[in-house]
Amino acid sequence: MVVVDARGMMPAMLEGDRPQSLTQDKLKDTIWKELQGVRRRGIGRLDTPGRKIVPTQSLEIAARKVPEWHLSMTKSTAINALLKHEVSRVDATEYREQLILSFGLRDDLDNTNPKSLREGAACRAGESSLNYARRSPMGTELKTLYVLAGQIAADFLQDEGTAQPKLHPAPPLPKGPITRYKKSRWLLAVVTVPAVVVVILATVKHLPSKGHPGQQQSGQHSSKTDGASSSLPTPTDLGQSVLQTSIVNHYKDGMGGWGAIFPRANSTAASEFIAQPYMPDDVHRFYGHELAAGAFGNAGIYLEVNFEGLSDREITINDIRPINRHTEPVPTGAAVIIGTQGAPNINIQYSLDSPVPVGRNIETGRPYFESFHIPLTRGKKETLGLEFRVQQRAYSFNVAIEYEVGGQTYTRILQQANGQPFRATGALCPRWQGATSSPLQYEIVRTSYANPADPAHFYAMKTTTAQTLCEG
Repeated sequence: MVVVDARGMMPAMLEGDRPQSLTQDKLKDTIWKELQGVRRRGIGRLDTPGRKIVPTQSLEIAARKVPEWHLSMTKSTAINALLKHEVSRVDATEYREQLILSFGLRDDLDNTNPKSLREGAACRAGESSLNYARRSPMGTELKTLYVLAGQIAADFLQDEGTAQPKLHPAPPLPKGPITRYKKSRWLLAVVTVPAVVVVILATVKHLPSKGHPGQQQSGQHSSKTDGASSSLPTPTDLGQSVLQTSIVNHYKDGMGGWGAIFPRANSTAASEFIAQPYMPDDVHRFYGHELAAGAFGNAGIYLEVNFEGLSDREITINDIRPINRHTEPVPTGAAVIIGTQGAPNINIQYSLDSPVPVGRNIETGRPYFESFHIPLTRGKKETLGLEFRVQQRAYSFNVAIEYEVGGQTYTRILQQANGQPFRATGALCPRWQGATSSPLQYEIVRTSYANPADPAHFYAMKTTTAQTLCEG
């Protein structure tokens, strides 16, 4: 049990502890006060000794739930990662933009002093810097900090596994006090919705209903911010009669092969795949069955998605992103690793380990939908290869396709044919991804190998160990 001390601060706790006795409103007020101190001092100066110590205990604890958090982080880097993660989840567009400027969360602002950051945020809000920070009644700056505090508190008190929102390039700064800035490399979400004042009280997980890949999920509002309830949901998906989407039977893992790793608790489902004596003739179909049975893609997962316009009106695909991302226990049961026979055709690549996974152009490394939009008219078809890479953890997730018809935005949710989310984990051999750590211990490892003695089944399957496979 966790109690709040006289100052309203949370005591240090282990990662994943849940403060049952701590109310959300009390936590929100505590975080709000800490955010004011961080904003006034500047994130970059939190590690610099000074006469006045800024209380950040609650923020440091909340930062432990951010996917990028690790023990080597300093106070400033941990809180910076927390704020980048949480600001991108705030629903109100104008609040997000002000918070980005207030804390200097863009690469082009990271060397800007706190006073200039305040002036830039005030300019974005259309107020003078003096009015922006006015305390009574609560000024615009304090309101935006209170919204952010509510988001952090809600996320801390909920279970882990919240996914991330869509991204667009952050807007340029208005003409005002801040005049020096480079082109931003860190992009934050800008959702086109009417400006509203939102105080987020809770995060509601958005679970996909069963259906075929690309099928609309009827009765659900589609523009959720990765599991969080939206204050102004967009209309539902128009359905396959307007935009047809299908996942081609070309599942692959994140290494270009067909590596499937099952959790230990799923050994029964894994048994039929472990018993396979030869490499299957239709390895794509075989691998799809493994994923449907609960396996995780080794080092990630590759999907080849077909799009076809079926409307007389133009359909424009403006974004594709992972949603409903949940952190899962790393599977260490049965591993069935079938080597690659040619690299897949990858157009867009995502890192699921990133706090906000952005689809990047495989050739340039830039955000794909920063430069490209995909127009479809009746009968026109397009195919995209999407690779979702994983190195550090294991995840389940769905894929959202945002498209526009007649000036209105809609969202299509992709999932497996059996209604389950896609699953992916880090590579069985860490060195395949450039790491030096040793492989985990698995219950059993089956891998493909060349067997010239049996020309009819040239590629067979054999039992090995992770260490032997990684050293080979």
